Amino acid sequence: MIHLILVLAILAAPSPDITTLLPGDDTPDGWSASGSASLYEGGALFEHINGGADAYYDRGFERLAVQLYSRGDAEVQLEIYDMGSPPGAGAIFVENTSGMDTTTGFGERSTRDAYQISFFRGRYYVSVLAFSSEGEVGEAMAAIARSVDSAIQAP
Repeated sequence: MIHLILVLAILAAPSPDITTLLPGDDTPDGWSASGSASLYEGGALFEHINGGADAYYDRGFERLAVQLYSRGDAEVQLEIYDMGSPPGAGAIFVENTSGMDTTTGFGERSTRDAYQISFFRGRYYVSVLAFSSEGEVGEAMAAIARSVDSAIQAP
């Protein structure tokens, strides 16, 4: 009986506030958040991902936070997907990185190229996207990814 109560309490617990994982201004140094974060829940994911949302729904999607960071003309977009469970986050990571080399640079597994860092840790799938590979954008992407990865690990 106690096990049933514990399971029900865990299932009834509210999902974590995904916005607490977003880096603040000066992460990375000299960069700042551009406007407020966009939040997508439930069926609203189709507003952000046109044509690809079903794969996320099939793997337990709960919510997404999107934040732009800028420094001068350079921009980096951070996307944090709450997939509801570690298996859901891992499954969407595998689907999105199929055929790519993965490492343990960020999260439990990650991929990185000049325009994107993707990783998953726990219930979260994270994507950091650059719109150019010039200047310090790669360093900015890595600093943002490290910040989110650390925030996910924090109790």
